[in-house]
Amino acid sequence: IDGDEQLQNRKLELTATRKDGTELPIELVLTSHKIAKSFEFTVFIADISERKRASAAMAESEQRFRTLMECIPEAVAVHRGGEVLYVNAATVRLLGADSVEQLIGRQLLDLVHPDFRATVAARMAAGEAVGSLTPMLEEKLLRHDGSILDTEIQGVRILYDGEPATLVTVRDITERKQAQERLLAANQALALEFDQAPLGVIDWDLDFRVVRWNPAAETIFGYSAAEAIGQNGLFIVPEPAQSAIAAVGAELLSGKGGGRSSNENIRSDGKLIQCEWYNAPLRDSRGLIVGATSLVADITARKKAEDEIQSLAFH
Repeated sequence: IDGDEQLQNRKLELTATRKDGTELPIELVLTSHKIAKSFEFTVFIADISERKRASAAMAESEQRFRTLMECIPEAVAVHRGGEVLYVNAATVRLLGADSVEQLIGRQLLDLVHPDFRATVAARMAAGEAVGSLTPMLEEKLLRHDGSILDTEIQGVRILYDGEPATLVTVRDITERKQAQERLLAANQALALEFDQAPLGVIDWDLDFRVVRWNPAAETIFGYSAAEAIGQNGLFIVPEPAQSAIAAVGAELLSGKGGGRSSNENIRSDGKLIQCEWYNAPLRDSRGLIVGATSLVADITARKKAEDEIQSLAFH
């Protein structure tokens, strides 16, 4: 061996045999010193058994982690400093990629919609301690084809390959968001219909108290919504008829009553009017009655005209 030998100053991992015959992993470093025309060699040997055990344990732990992540249905990714280190199969499907390789090594912010990049960058820059959980956040991601995905994301700081990293779980909430938008649009349309309906629309709770009172009801009875809401339904019923109407209300809220009726009502100014009512119980998703709703029309003028025609018919 001469001083140019390639083994010099290199770390070699070898297996050594103890005096008792047992084997152990060692790390060997060979150095040389030239003295006159000859070389002297120094050998450094270190027992690396603990390091090997730790490395094997880490490899086993990582394999368990990967096996677990591939089994769960939610999308999971690991990044460090914004660079994607790991994604499971669910993430590949969610983002519409063809393979894991299309995502590994990419910058996380490239997968985030521009409107949310500043928020995500700020979260990454926070540098939370290992084990800390980041709050749930709704954000939009970009799929591989450029389409937009509504998601709910939460992260936790972990050790990955022995260094701090962030594990994020991603839930697709696109359908939920679309359903919320449809519900909002439907509620807006319903509110518009409620406000602009030509008939009075009144909702009652289980105590037969007003919970909703639209503008047409204000016109018919002369009470504003603020004045009417919370009032018992008998406040618009003449005293002689209150016991009978209370019985009708009880039947309606028990699910036995409902349908069309015509009776005399009283306005805020004390004027008696004739009204036509269309009543129905309100039920929740379990079929339980939670209140009632009524449509009401002031038919005073029509009733007067009908009475006059009938009177003329007998003269």
